[in-house]
Amino acid sequence: MKRIAFLLLFVCSAFGEPTRLPEEFTVIERFLSLTATFDINTEIERIGIARKRIFSLTTAFDLEDGQEKPIASAKARLLAWGTVADVLDRDGNRIGWIEEELFRIIPWAEFRVFNSENTLLAIAKMNFWGTKFEITPPDRPEEVYATVSRPFIRFFRDYWTVRIRNMPIFEEKVIDPRMLMMLAVFQTDRDNLDRIKNEIQDQLRLEFEDFEGRRLGLYYEPVLSPLLEELEGWAATLQTSPYDTWEELEHDLELAAPFFPTGNSDSEYFSSTLKNGLEIIRNPDNSNKDRILLIRVLKEFVSQYEIDN
Repeated sequence: MKRIAFLLLFVCSAFGEPTRLPEEFTVIERFLSLTATFDINTEIERIGIARKRIFSLTTAFDLEDGQEKPIASAKARLLAWGTVADVLDRDGNRIGWIEEELFRIIPWAEFRVFNSENTLLAIAKMNFWGTKFEITPPDRPEEVYATVSRPFIRFFRDYWTVRIRNMPIFEEKVIDPRMLMMLAVFQTDRDNLDRIKNEIQDQLRLEFEDFEGRRLGLYYEPVLSPLLEELEGWAATLQTSPYDTWEELEHDLELAAPFFPTGNSDSEYFSSTLKNGLEIIRNPDNSNKDRILLIRVLKEFVSQYEIDN
């Protein structure tokens, strides 16, 4: 078995005995859970649990020890750009905070780690593949305090491995190890939210490209707006006027019927009618009389569709 060297964590259990943290441990996202939950394990036992709060205005996690007693919490700040999370001990005293670096080009993610006195302690920079954070001093990137890594291929959950590389930094309480745990869970939560957002965007793109938004009831925008704007432009160009009487409209509807597709008065039929009518209106070979007739009928058609919907 791999040697495990223990270092003193900054927290004590409810009975006043120190809780110890190994030089290497894992932070594993549970596959099935009511809320995002992470088990923190060594090769021997579970030493902690991080749970995402269900009722919170911003993203928040509670950290418990192996006996499920609270030892810390972290909560993202409201109205902050990117992820800015304060990490507190079980009594509500601030241990430190982490801040996401938004303006970056190459790294997948980058965080700054501060202590309770707002002193910058370390930079956590992820590699190009999104698989490993290296926690380094702000002015000495070649010196690595710790690494927080995960596999490149992940099946429905994250599996982080935290390795302490510079033991004195944590033994001397320069950086609280709980900050590393929170860094892992907040990055996973951010990735999960980004994945959900991308899935929604992809589904919306599919709905508009393949179904023109009909299945979502969002057909009017952006599919129809360009057609309606073009119709208004032709109405102004050819100086058409609305109908004064119902009889006049009925007369023109009979004349225009051959130009329009047959179907029900749903959004698909509405779009087809507009497209077919505009194709005829655009064609300069058609007489102005026919074009004006179609513009007037289409404008009445649009007004009735807007009233019905």
